[in-house]
Parts: sequence; structure tokens; C-alpha cells
Amino acid sequence: MKKLLLALLAIGGFASANAQKNTWLLYGNASYATSTVDYGSYDYKTTAWGINPGVGYQFSNHMTLGLQGGYNNMRTPTMDGLNRDINKDWSVGGFWRYTHYVGNIFFIFNQMELSYIAGSVQTEGLSNKSTYTGVTGAWYPAIGAFVHKGLALNFNIGGIGFSSISGNPASVNSPDMTGNSFGVTFGRTVNIGISKNIACHRHGRHHGSHSEPGAEVRRMKIVEDEEEADDDYSAKKAKLKAKREKQKVRIKSGDDDE
Repeated sequence: MKKLLLALLAIGGFASANAQKNTWLLYGNASYATSTVDYGSYDYKTTAWGINPGVGYQFSNHMTLGLQGGYNNMRTPTMDGLNRDINKDWSVGGFWRYTHYVGNIFFIFNQMELSYIAGSVQTEGLSNKSTYTGVTGAWYPAIGAFVHKGLALNFNIGGIGFSSISGNPASVNSPDMTGNSFGVTFGRTVNIGISKNIACHRHGRHHGSHSEPGAEVRRMKIVEDEEEADDDYSAKKAKLKAKREKQKVRIKSGDDDE
């Protein structure tokens, strides 16, 4: 019975370590892509890079709410190949994540995002700039793996996204970027990011939920020591009882002899 109890406590300790309830989640990824098309007289080379950080609070064993944002920069050659169009945008908004843990290392999660976005398009060397604003959203599934004390690597291969933007062209000849878009990118992109869960330290006397590294192990040791002490006490008590019974038998036998 004692071994079973200790095993259950150990399983509970690992489960709570994985669940990461009442922790802050920090995550982010960086991307870089380039492509080149050779047209003979010039190379049509496009480059793009971006960063997307986020911070959230995991208020239950599975759900996290927080803020996320990003910055992206893409440079595309103009049709004549002499200049480049520079597209910059930034976004900020909220996210909701549902995480399911698979064992002590791996986990899977779904994330939904909704953001405000603002950006600009400008031809290199020119002062005229087209601008746009709007909203953008996305949903994507991903997998992760813990590598060290709450630090994890995350992977996904795309998702579903949409955007609705309103543009302000730099001139009558500039393209109007106003419009709505919807896209499915499963299997077309690969994203790799990192995340870190940071524990929220609370005062145990007020909340009763503060725990430190090794607390479960110490708790199991206390239980084991208490049970061993109980076993020793029971054994001594039984031994003393048996001794008294023997004394009674000797006394009775002596009386009978007399």
C-alpha cells in the first residue's frame, strides 16, 4: 500500500510539472527566406525576414491567454529589375492557446491569433510611400518538446490565416492594397520557435499553492518516513504485548504448581 501511494504521488508530481499551471509563457520565432529567379539580364531575388514574440499567462493546466506581435520586412525587385519594393509591417494582438501534454517531454497545441496590422510599401530610392492598416488572424496546430527546465522547441507546418486591410496609395499609379485575403498554408511553410515557462512564485501561507523544485520528492520522503515510524511503533507495541502474555502464562503456571 505504501509503495502504491508513493507511486501515485510521483505520477501526480510529474503531471503537475508538465501542466505548467500558473506560469508565464514566453515564446518567439524568427524567420528568413530568400528566392532567386534568373531572367538572364538580371536576377529577380526576393528576401524576407521577420520576428514574432509573445507572452501569456497559463491560467489552467491547458489554456493560455496573452499578447503577441510581429515585425516583417520583405524586399522584392521591381518589374524592370532596377529597384526593389520594400514592404514593412508590424502587428500586435491577442492569442489563445490550448495545450495537451503527451508524457513528460512532448506536447501538442492549437493557437488562435487576432491582430491589428499596419504597414507600408515603398520603392527603394523614392520618397513616396503607400500605407495600409487592418486586421489579421490565424489558426495553426503545432508540436513541442521540452529540452530543459521549461524550455521547449516548437514546430509547425502552416495553418489557416486571413486579413482585411485598407490601403492609402502613395500616388494614382501606385497599387491599391485594400482588400480581403484568406489562405491555407499547410505543408507550404515550416516554422521553428522556442518557448519558456516561468513559474509564478506565490506566498504559500496565503495561497497554499507555492511549490519549490523537489517538493514532491520531499513530500514522498516525509510520507515514507512517517509510515516507517508507524511500522516501527506497531512492531514494538506487538512485541511488548507478546512479552506481557508470556509473563501472564508463567504466573498462571506457577500458581497451578502450588
